[in-house]
Amino acid sequence: MRIRHALASLTVILAGAACSGVPFAPKWNVDVYFPLRYPDVALQQYTMVIPPSNVSFTTAMDSDVVSSGTRQILDEDIDSLKADVIFSTQTNIAGTLDVSIAPAKANLFSVNPALALTVTIPLRVTAGDTSHVTVNIGLFKQANVLYTQSRATVRSNSGFLTVGPSDKLTLRVDLTANVKLSK
Repeated sequence: MRIRHALASLTVILAGAACSGVPFAPKWNVDVYFPLRYPDVALQQYTMVIPPSNVSFTTAMDSDVVSSGTRQILDEDIDSLKADVIFSTQTNIAGTLDVSIAPAKANLFSVNPALALTVTIPLRVTAGDTSHVTVNIGLFKQANVLYTQSRATVRSNSGFLTVGPSDKLTLRVDLTANVKLSK
């Protein structure tokens, strides 16, 4: 009888603690996925022929207004923010590609994570390689516009390579915010 009474009392105490904001109450988070628009790199815009030695170029800057749905997510209490940068190409090249996203034009390609998300990706023929990056939560919090730009150093893997309209570097950036659902 005493054990039943003690268990019933403990159950009432734990239920009360869970409802009153006591540290024992469960905390719930949810992952919210949202893609960012990032333009592909059409190689023909920068060179007609890729030699077996390095050729470097920087793409034109692009921008996208932060949508109201994205703003709503960024205004939440976020525990962590991660980016998946997905790259693919069928062009037989090697080299590196710097991908940069910043809330201010002047901060593109900054290596300071509080100013820009800048990732260097190795270039190779692939149907899809993903780079996982932790993002500074404050980076996009106040952004109304996100600026994007790429910088590449490429070389052909097979002599001189004539570049056609289908030769491009395809990029996608997907963010995942871990948002506190209960506080």
